[in-house]
Amino acid sequence: MKKEEFINKCLILKNLPDQRYDEPFIIALSGYSGSGKSHVAKILSQRLGLYIVGGDAVRQKIYQDSELKHLELEEIQNLTNYISELKIKKILRENMSIVIDRSISSLDGLNNLKKLNIPVFLINLISDHEQNIERIINRSNNCNDLGSYGDIDSKSGVKTREMYEEIKERKIYNIPNEIFNYIIDARKSLEDVTIQTNNIANDISLNIVKNKTK
Repeated sequence: MKKEEFINKCLILKNLPDQRYDEPFIIALSGYSGSGKSHVAKILSQRLGLYIVGGDAVRQKIYQDSELKHLELEEIQNLTNYISELKIKKILRENMSIVIDRSISSLDGLNNLKKLNIPVFLINLISDHEQNIERIINRSNNCNDLGSYGDIDSKSGVKTREMYEEIKERKIYNIPNEIFNYIIDARKSLEDVTIQTNNIANDISLNIVKNKTK
């Protein structure tokens, strides 16, 4: 498939939330593979009517394309980032708010989001590496997709210890702790992480998101 045609296909929105916001916002998650970002994203999507933008959804489509799957890793990452940026802008134009189901771990990545000139709320998922590796090896869909919106079928391609270690070494994690709006202790049980996430959703709903429309 030609790259332009592929990009247009990736920009088709699906599973749209009914919720619209006069002033849309973005919730960005920062955390290692296996820390529970997808679980948190789905809960926030359900609670606040947010469109999930998943980087893995784009990568899956690239690897399924007969031509694009032969791109170098850096080219795949650049194309994924480019499409994700276009998709985010398209969603915001529709007055939908977003939760990003991929790690925004670097100051450069965070600053790129802030260039959109809308509120960005950053959540840091604190996790344990060995626990994360165990989770990705035994990964299952622990959060019901019912009520989630956007890229709910995005599946991580990280499945082994070797892949985890490679990504951990390659990615940049340089956002200072004081910049995060919320912290989730992902070392705790799934039930506890769910409670923490619901508390964050309540806080955003009560104290920040006062501009939502029907």
